[in-house]
Amino acid sequence: MGTVEDFLTFRKLITTPFITIIYLLGAIFITLLALSTIGEGYRAPSYFGIDIGRIYVYSGFFMLIVGNLLWRVFCELIIVQFRIHDELVSINNKIVSTGGEILKPPYMERASRGKPPSGVIKCPYCGSEIPSVSRRCPICGLEIPPPP
Repeated sequence: MGTVEDFLTFRKLITTPFITIIYLLGAIFITLLALSTIGEGYRAPSYFGIDIGRIYVYSGFFMLIVGNLLWRVFCELIIVQFRIHDELVSINNKIVSTGGEILKPPYMERASRGKPPSGVIKCPYCGSEIPSVSRRCPICGLEIPPPP
């Protein structure tokens, strides 16, 4: 699939598996840290009538739930960017493999079978068939002059 050239020119990205491994290591670390904080809470003394242990236990549970959730969201945001890149590369490869042909909308397929339907006109600039209600050509982007 990928060549050394694709790897060296950053066309083939390898970061997604590393992010998954980093996520797992981070989730394990956050969980162990939270459990350690909870365990420390059962051994913590009270100072001046304030139960420090209870604060440790609550913060440990908070860290366990919210910490892992935020870590997951952070890693997913990074992976989504790489998945978007992969999809764009896939779309680009499909366009290149079809010789640059863009799929025509259904009204253009009807027009190519014979005479154009009544709601289709030709763009005076690029010659593509477009709906007669269009004010701009979707292919070349230029404004269509009103009919005489």
